[in-house]
Amino acid sequence: MVDPDRVFFVRVMREWVSRFTGKVIENFEIHLSQPMGFAGDIMSLTEFATSRQVKNLVLDFSDPIQRNLSQAQQTIRDCLLRCRYLQKNDLDVSHLFFNLLYVRTLTVCSFFLQRAPSPLVIDPVSYWLTSKAYECLEKTLKVVKVKKFRGSSNELHMLQYLIRTGCVMERVDLYEANGLNHNQKRWVLAVVEEFQQNFKSASGHLRITLHNA
Repeated sequence: MVDPDRVFFVRVMREWVSRFTGKVIENFEIHLSQPMGFAGDIMSLTEFATSRQVKNLVLDFSDPIQRNLSQAQQTIRDCLLRCRYLQKNDLDVSHLFFNLLYVRTLTVCSFFLQRAPSPLVIDPVSYWLTSKAYECLEKTLKVVKVKKFRGSSNELHMLQYLIRTGCVMERVDLYEANGLNHNQKRWVLAVVEEFQQNFKSASGHLRITLHNA
């Protein structure tokens, strides 16, 4: 069952948006931890941002209470959270990308990168490896910032997709998650170095940077 306080909070956000009469918004941020059950509301808010030609978009769905979990524990936790809700209520990341027509800078959290591209996609890995680029990746999206990066397999698959298809992308900034132990930090550093040295990007001048916690 969805928390009534969270339902009220989302309702207030949507009511504010419905009353907004401005033509253009430069910056727009959505902060909502564990957003399963609110997929329709998030889609509506991102569509509103697109209608106002937003340039800088923040999608932060992370848990504000950072926990020091191993990679395996993080994966199990994510699966349990997904199983709490019907798949049809999960975020459709592919549709979110479709809405980023004017966005120049996209800031997301690790939670966003671990979503399946769509509730209808059975094999997310194959999807991200073979999917064609969205218009924003071909024409407008220049900077991607990832908060609380852990280097999980789901994060890496989507990052590979963004790097492979981001024709005008200039920067990917990865901000290491707080509370990682020594081995976890070494893993994050290793995967970022692999991206920097061996992964070919669609953009000829992409810079990938890891920022320590």
